[in-house]
Amino acid sequence: MKRKNLITLLFYSILVVASILTVCLYGTMDSYISNQKNDQFVQRCKDDIVYFLVYQAMELDPDYEPLSFDENIKDAQLIEDINNAFKLQARDYYNFIKKDDSLYYDIKDIKTEKEASNLKENLNQSDYNNFVLNRVNENGNWKVTGTYTDLETIFKDVFTDFIDNNIYDIGQYIEYEEYMPTIEYNGHPYEIYSICSLNVPENLEIHIRIPLDISANSNFFGYAMYYQEQIYFEFFSIIYMIITVLLGLIVFIMPKDDLKEIVPFKWTKHVYFEILFTLLCIMLPCAIVMTLYTAAYTASGAVFEIMKQFHIVELSGIVTAVNVLLFFVTYLLISLSWFAFKEFILHPIVYFKERTLTYKLFIWIQNKFYGISRKDFSKEYSIPILLAVFINLICMFVFSSLEGFGIICAIVYSFIIFYFAQKRIKEIQNDYNVILNSANKLKDGNFDQKINQDVHLFNSLKESFNGVYDGFELAVKEEAKSQNMKVELISNVSHDLKTPLTCIKNYVLLLQDENLDEQTRKEYLENLNKYADRLNLLMQDLLQISKINSGNIELELNDLNIIALLNQVLFENEESLLERNLVVKKNFKDEEIILNLDSNKTYRIFENLLVNISKYALSFSRVYIDVFNKEKEVQIVFKNISQDEMNFTPEEIEERFVRGDKSRHGTGSGLGLAIVKSFTEIQGGTFKIEIEGDLFKTIVSFKKQSETV
Repeated sequence: MKRKNLITLLFYSILVVASILTVCLYGTMDSYISNQKNDQFVQRCKDDIVYFLVYQAMELDPDYEPLSFDENIKDAQLIEDINNAFKLQARDYYNFIKKDDSLYYDIKDIKTEKEASNLKENLNQSDYNNFVLNRVNENGNWKVTGTYTDLETIFKDVFTDFIDNNIYDIGQYIEYEEYMPTIEYNGHPYEIYSICSLNVPENLEIHIRIPLDISANSNFFGYAMYYQEQIYFEFFSIIYMIITVLLGLIVFIMPKDDLKEIVPFKWTKHVYFEILFTLLCIMLPCAIVMTLYTAAYTASGAVFEIMKQFHIVELSGIVTAVNVLLFFVTYLLISLSWFAFKEFILHPIVYFKERTLTYKLFIWIQNKFYGISRKDFSKEYSIPILLAVFINLICMFVFSSLEGFGIICAIVYSFIIFYFAQKRIKEIQNDYNVILNSANKLKDGNFDQKINQDVHLFNSLKESFNGVYDGFELAVKEEAKSQNMKVELISNVSHDLKTPLTCIKNYVLLLQDENLDEQTRKEYLENLNKYADRLNLLMQDLLQISKINSGNIELELNDLNIIALLNQVLFENEESLLERNLVVKKNFKDEEIILNLDSNKTYRIFENLLVNISKYALSFSRVYIDVFNKEKEVQIVFKNISQDEMNFTPEEIEERFVRGDKSRHGTGSGLGLAIVKSFTEIQGGTFKIEIEGDLFKTIVSFKKQSETV
């Protein structure tokens, strides 16, 4: 933490010192700028001065014509148009200078002895720039002193500028051939310079003075500022280049791990390159331009002149602070640019993958294409194909807009498409071979090999193959179960039929004994009747199961009071329950609950459950019967404690011919609970068995009348 704070302080101190030193350089520029400013300013003012002199010559000498034309040009209208255009432009410049109080002139026509002047006698010549001082000698030639020595060249340059800027006003523009403007006259093109020329004024004595320091009220203030700005821009551009190189060295010398903990460098890891680049491309040029203008106007004193013009108190300290702040922000942005560049060149591949939206877009497009090529053939393909065509169309538009470079991009794009297409075709071939191998195994009768891998385009076919495997496995299990049930059925039915038949046969033989006393004979007859009833009950259960299996069972539905029926069954089975010393606890009210059911089938449901309890419940225990009248259904719950250990599951005990007493010493066919389940379900109800330790619970649920099937 201490190292981080030290690095942060050091870096920001460097930026602050660089900003302050840059502002301190303002004062060292005065001598360089004053020389450059005067030369460039005078060069820029010559156009205005020459037009002013030409128009002033026309004012002082009415015979003076500024333009002369080729003798072959006879079109008076063309001559008049060119003359008028030139005179209008000269007049505009004349008015511009004449209204400027900062420029002083004294112009005298020796021929007409007319003079135009606004000179003041008390002018200090050291404060003014002596633009030109010209007089005509005895031979009529110019004698030039002052800033420029070739006045005629200046006049010709100005005239050339005039023609270039007004070619549309003075004739029909045809073309520029080697930058020579032409007009059409009598069906022939003429170079404009060949048909007219500027007559340099003669017989003039000229004195013009422009102050070295132009005030903000002067018409020339803009010229002065423009050239000052250009000089300052050149100077500060050099400063910027030097500081930029130094900051780059500092950023590359300092460890990256230290820099990335400094604000704002630490923020760059959360910003994608394209966003950072866009922000820097916007912010850095704006900061540089703003700083250049602020520095130029501050160093030249223009800021203070403007403040005086608007009667603002001169706040040099605040102006200096603003300059330092602007340079600080600019240098910070430059450092940020160097840091981003350093991150890129240190790990270009990692940077491209983790920090660019271009790579994210590439991966997104790749995934989309892969998604299209991996999509199951059973799905709709119109939208994915349209998306692929649209993306390809965008790429084509981009390539076509890049001209020559677009051809290179198109070639690279084609190779990329070829690479990914070839790769994807190999994947499709591998997936197809997996499906083909599975089909061959299935053909050979091998049903235990599922397809567990993703086969993309063929996933729906894979599911179908796996469904065949699952279906075959289930069919095998069901067949095995069916065979076991058949064997068990034969065994159980044989046992359950054999027992009462054997007993009946034995008792018949015993009754044939003539020596039997009446009491014994009566006892044998009762037992014989009991075994006959047992055999009859078994036959009835088998008949019911047969009807259920064949679907030939009929329901006689009517409104049934389920509470009354339950009480009736309890009453009729009370004796068998009391024989086992079972106490029934009824947890329901004696109120009507009307359901649309078959009374006989429902009676058999309750009877079988109570008979099952009387056979297998623990003696001297309690039996609980609960009735829950819910919103959409009625639940009847029977609970008892089992006499024997229940080493079976609820699913097993529901099967036909399965008894809790697997030794089959007791009475019963093993069809009771199976009949209960079947009779409940054909009436739209549900039957459920729950086993918790020795607690055996059966739940019969019937839907209420509005929802009864």
